[in-house]
Amino acid sequence: MLTLEALNKSFGKIIAVDNLSLTISKGEFFCLLGPSGCGKTSTLRMIAGFDKPTSGKILLNGVDITDVPPNKRNINTVFQNYALFPHLTVFENVAFGLKIKKISKNEINDRVIETLKLVALEERKDFHPSQLSGGQQQRVALARAVVNKPEILLLDEPLGALDEKLREQMQVELSNIQKKLGITFIFVTHNQEEALTMADRVVVMKDGKIEQLGKADEIYIRPKSRFVAEFIGNMNFLSGKIISTNHTQHVLEFPDKTSIDFSVEKEFSIDEKVTLALRPEQLRLSRTIPNDDENSFKGLIKNEVFFGDSSRFYIKTEHHGNLSVMFQNYLPSGVNPELFHEGDEVYICWSKQAGHILQN
Repeated sequence: MLTLEALNKSFGKIIAVDNLSLTISKGEFFCLLGPSGCGKTSTLRMIAGFDKPTSGKILLNGVDITDVPPNKRNINTVFQNYALFPHLTVFENVAFGLKIKKISKNEINDRVIETLKLVALEERKDFHPSQLSGGQQQRVALARAVVNKPEILLLDEPLGALDEKLREQMQVELSNIQKKLGITFIFVTHNQEEALTMADRVVVMKDGKIEQLGKADEIYIRPKSRFVAEFIGNMNFLSGKIISTNHTQHVLEFPDKTSIDFSVEKEFSIDEKVTLALRPEQLRLSRTIPNDDENSFKGLIKNEVFFGDSSRFYIKTEHHGNLSVMFQNYLPSGVNPELFHEGDEVYICWSKQAGHILQN
């Protein structure tokens, strides 16, 4: 549906978007994810038509819209600050774009009421924005954008101003609304949780380029680079070189000459430098030496951080720095089988099949 061909955007000597090419399908919930300055908002503004590319093309349904002004594109945008008209009611805000298009009064009324029902605000149609909560204002901005029936809806960090609990609620609501409408959503965020929760596909950007593109679970489980691994969630890194390899069974040696076994279906060469990336939830703690089916390091619990449903432990090891381990606090039985505390000596254990290999 939407194709970006070798898109570039520069501001003087600063390159904001660097030779970016991708295709977004009709009805897809697509996310541009990355840290500040990675080029995601610049990309969104070029799709919207607010900024013109330095070079490259933007195609919508095969038609070149690179030089088409924003008001001539069937693309709408929801901004982080919502940009609602404070002197207009909810109904009038949502109807504003339809009035500009000189649509009949009856059709405007029908479409606005239908859209307000979609975002569960029909009972507040006569309220002004100042009388609404942040989440309700966000839904008004969304309704105002979708009432025009755009082919693509752009969302520029629309949940950034909400508190955490409301943001989580709106993630679910946005996803449900997108499925009901079938409109292509392109969502910009620096929040990994938002991207993983809502998007069909995610592109992780760095320095104006695509670092990785794929489904949310692919990016989380199999990051292609250390940058992606660190940016998406939490990760432990163990770097060394391959000293033995045989089909799926490999041995990784560390600088202190200790080694571990790991099992992946991948070819390596002897002395190849790699990094084993392990999510904190792939590790467990034990007070006793684990069996031969697991790898382990001995360490000392330096810090414990309680998150309610889970806890994260930071373990100091002799040769591998600080590693983090996460586990759920409450099992179905309601009893935690083992309690660990700061200052305890423990073994950090993990399966030989766990983790993801990053080539240095």
